[in-house]
Amino acid sequence: MELINRLPFPAIAFRQFDANGDLDCVVSVRGTFVHRQGEALAIAPKQEDFQWEDAYDGDPHAGPLLRQTDLTPEKVGTDITFLGNAHAPGGTPAPSWQVGLRVGELSKKLDVHGARFWRPVIKEKWAGFSARQARRVLTDWQLTEAEPASSVQICWSKAYGGQIPGTGNPETETPADVEARNPLGCGIVNLDMPSDQAPVAAPQITLPGETLNWREQVEPQGLGLVSPWWRSRQQHAGTYDEAWLNERHPLLPKDFDARFWQSAHPDLVAIPHLTGDEDYQLDHLHPSFALAAGRLPGISLGVRCAGHERDEWYLLSLDGVHFDWRNDSRVMLTWRARFPLQEAGETSLTLTRVQVKAAVDADAGEVVA
Repeated sequence: MELINRLPFPAIAFRQFDANGDLDCVVSVRGTFVHRQGEALAIAPKQEDFQWEDAYDGDPHAGPLLRQTDLTPEKVGTDITFLGNAHAPGGTPAPSWQVGLRVGELSKKLDVHGARFWRPVIKEKWAGFSARQARRVLTDWQLTEAEPASSVQICWSKAYGGQIPGTGNPETETPADVEARNPLGCGIVNLDMPSDQAPVAAPQITLPGETLNWREQVEPQGLGLVSPWWRSRQQHAGTYDEAWLNERHPLLPKDFDARFWQSAHPDLVAIPHLTGDEDYQLDHLHPSFALAAGRLPGISLGVRCAGHERDEWYLLSLDGVHFDWRNDSRVMLTWRARFPLQEAGETSLTLTRVQVKAAVDADAGEVVA
């Protein structure tokens, strides 16, 4: 199997078993672009390399996911994610403000806050008349006012979640339990913590208008990529039991759901896929533009599969729009196609831009290179 890539972007073709054990072909493309205020994204002069594996900021269990592998076989929708900082309006430090991310019709708004903490409330209690001194007891937690900030990192470590106090055992090397929806987060406290407990960082990223109560769980909020073992993805992974091991392995379980491959927050998965040419706007997420506005490029990609008495075209789906504004204004777009290819042999795959002609009727269409 040969891939002829006529695009300025890195691409790869690989084989993948389907649910029945037949072989498919997956063609995956990663393009690096640059934000231009009020205009369509421009192709970056330097393209990021193909992403062979998930990339993390340090330890995968302690740092956020920065890039999802391009060996992902399929996605049912378009992931929209953001890496970078929220910037206070006008650059003036503020305790809280709102940010927004919109691509096409899909949008999400969040409140961001400067550093704030759960402060322990300690009271003295006497055990009885015979007690020689009062016992210090943690009786409540109070949320401090947010400190003014000019920027706040939009990272899962600043959203609700993290380790659950009182779990784990260092002596037996048993790790602490974590909030499965966001193992990297902060803000979980309880009354079983020691009376000399220092203040605990509280979530700085919340839904608009959301108030915190330390006794109540809240849904972790963010714009970044989600790791495969977090609940929003893991719940779709299927059942790996003895029946799977004896009857299905190495195929995926019968109850595997392709939504597992989506790496964005569930609120930021566009179904059906975006097609290109959608406009976007990011509010208070760019260091230079309070409202960073632009448009996705109107690019349609196709792959021609020729060989073994077949000559067919397949359109690639735009399945990822990833803003990485930590250091510059780059935006990564990913495209993917998956189609049956039981016999690869001398098959030739030609990857190129295509023009999609309007269909004569609802069931007809044409792809022209």
